[in-house]
Amino acid sequence: MKRRVLYIVSGVTIITIVGIVLVLNNFGSSIGNFSTVKLPDLKMPSVNMGEQIFNEEALRDARSLNISVKDVRIEPADKTQAKVNVMFDIFNPNKATVMLEVISYNIYTNSGRIVSGDIGEKPTGFVGSQANIFPIVGNGSIIVKDSKVVDRESSNETNLNDFVGNSQHYVINGTFSYKQTSSFQSSGGENNFSLTFP
Repeated sequence: MKRRVLYIVSGVTIITIVGIVLVLNNFGSSIGNFSTVKLPDLKMPSVNMGEQIFNEEALRDARSLNISVKDVRIEPADKTQAKVNVMFDIFNPNKATVMLEVISYNIYTNSGRIVSGDIGEKPTGFVGSQANIFPIVGNGSIIVKDSKVVDRESSNETNLNDFVGNSQHYVINGTFSYKQTSSFQSSGGENNFSLTFP
């Protein structure tokens, strides 16, 4: 009786071991065989590593911003002061966005200089503030304005009494600085300008 039980236990053990080996063989072969695994059809975009990912050509061929004067107006602020308003139109002829940093200007009439001023701020260092920088998208333009209050009879400026409310011919000159960034490079510069209005 004991011998019979031993044969049965041995047979069951052998059958179990053989079954486990067969299952593991089938499972192991399907693990490495991805042809039996069904994945949904996914269309992945092809990337040609030889092509430029960033528009570096736009950076290489960067052109300077175009600046023009849209308006100059002098009006009385009170009996002793006048308000000088100037408005510039800045056009970006490039494909990429350009950052206008600062415009420094002087306004003259035939009698001499009326006022000087700055629009914007040139950032200093890596962590310079971006608050007073003007982004101009490619082939786009922006209007920037400035106002200055000056004494009508200041010893440092031309007498403004004759110019308040009168249409005058103005000469506006100065400099503007800009920067264009593309990929990990940047370009830009500082240009002089001399304009008349009207």
